[in-house]
Amino acid sequence: MPAAASTPAVASATVPKAAAATPAATLPPVAAQPTGIAALVNAIMSGSLQPSDVSDPSKLTEITPRGTFQMPSIYYASDETANQIAQLLGGTVVQKPAFGQGPGSLEPLANFIELPNGMTVNAADLAYYAKCGDEGVQQLTADLTQEINQGAAISAYYENPSGPMPTFDVGWIGPPIPGMTYPAGTLAADGSVINPSQQASKP
Repeated sequence: MPAAASTPAVASATVPKAAAATPAATLPPVAAQPTGIAALVNAIMSGSLQPSDVSDPSKLTEITPRGTFQMPSIYYASDETANQIAQLLGGTVVQKPAFGQGPGSLEPLANFIELPNGMTVNAADLAYYAKCGDEGVQQLTADLTQEINQGAAISAYYENPSGPMPTFDVGWIGPPIPGMTYPAGTLAADGSVINPSQQASKP
């Protein structure tokens, strides 16, 4: 009787365990972009701020007891421009008449930037410096600081007119804007804002 055929041994296959899921790489948090004068200066110098004015004539119409007039668009920054400037400065956009509201008049509303410290300035006045050419970081910083200090004082006057309108000495920049970051090399040792044009005019 022939020997029974041996049953071949079945090798037990070892199924590898699924590799443990590795946690996704933890990315460092995205650093918040600094806001302030430094951010606005950088946007102007790099050309990333390309300002535009209001182009809709219906948004520039002034109605007064003497008739209806068209306001110059240079005093009215577009919504896009105002929002970009507000983001750079860490402020918000508010709308109000560019030059106050005369009795019996209906003035078109302009975009203003309200800073966290409460100072408010016309966005078009700040946008102007993105249109007027390369002044260099120090001069641009001085001009923007001056615009905010003087513009905020005039805006406050329009809100509550009492006494004469504020006036300023030629070359007056005012102090650094509270809460704003400044570019390196734009503040003097005493903390004041360097104004190259004023220094150049000294004998």
